[in-house]
Amino acid sequence: MKQFNIMSLIIAASLLSACGNNAQNDIAKQEANLKKEVKDLKTKLEDEKTNHITKKNTLNATSNELKQQDKSTVMTNSDYMSYFNTYATNLGLAIKDYSSIEDTLTNNDAQSKDELKSIHEDVKSAIEQYDDHFKKTDPPATFADVHKQVEDANTHIKEAMDEINDGYQNNDDKKLQDGKTKLHNAIDTFNKITIK
Repeated sequence: MKQFNIMSLIIAASLLSACGNNAQNDIAKQEANLKKEVKDLKTKLEDEKTNHITKKNTLNATSNELKQQDKSTVMTNSDYMSYFNTYATNLGLAIKDYSSIEDTLTNNDAQSKDELKSIHEDVKSAIEQYDDHFKKTDPPATFADVHKQVEDANTHIKEAMDEINDGYQNNDDKKLQDGKTKLHNAIDTFNKITIK
């Protein structure tokens, strides 16, 4: 009986050691497989990062090209002259209307306030319509200097009209007089613009 027990123990010990080796082999295989999967995932992640960077660079380049195309258009001389003439006519009419009421701006009455407000809007509208033509196009090289002078004059005319309107609407005589002076200076500057 003891022989059988010893034999049983030897067999059981061999079986257990065989099972232990198999379990260790399985764990080693699983560990190797996991390491391989992690390595594959890291490679895929790096590839995705590279693809993302490439796509982002392509998108930025395309966006820059579109911006260049939008801005690279240069209008013709005849288009510029047409836009300038319309602008100068509209601005001239608004300034003429202003001149007709300028002397009455010392009396603070409702009719003059309404007229001034309307003229103020006409001046802003003439300038904005002119500016709209240059949001996606450049003026022709022939008129680049004229365009720069017009933009400068427009800035001063807008500021002066804002000050005149604000001064009159708020009964601020000093602001009104400052605005008038600025407007006359801006008109003088505008009148010096020469188209060759």
